[in-house]
Amino acid sequence: MTDKWQKLRDVLHTELIFPSEYIFKFIVPVDRLVEATTLLTDARITTKASKTGKYISITAYKVMISADEIISVYQRMAVIEGLMSL
Repeated sequence: MTDKWQKLRDVLHTELIFPSEYIFKFIVPVDRLVEATTLLTDARITTKASKTGKYISITAYKVMISADEIISVYQRMAVIEGLMSL
């Protein structure tokens, strides 16, 4: 595991008590919305289009059982072209 993910794991263990609802926030190009939401199964998702309509912000609320599960979501989402994690 890289330092980036280890640091996130450490922060998550410090800040959260598992299981816990976690809020994921992403911005994706409109044509990648389905791809992104497919990876967020069982999450309560809200979206909002940008003013230009080129991007959509995604907020996903999901109960997570561990820091590793959260990191796994970020790693899977990272392969989506044009995705920005907030």
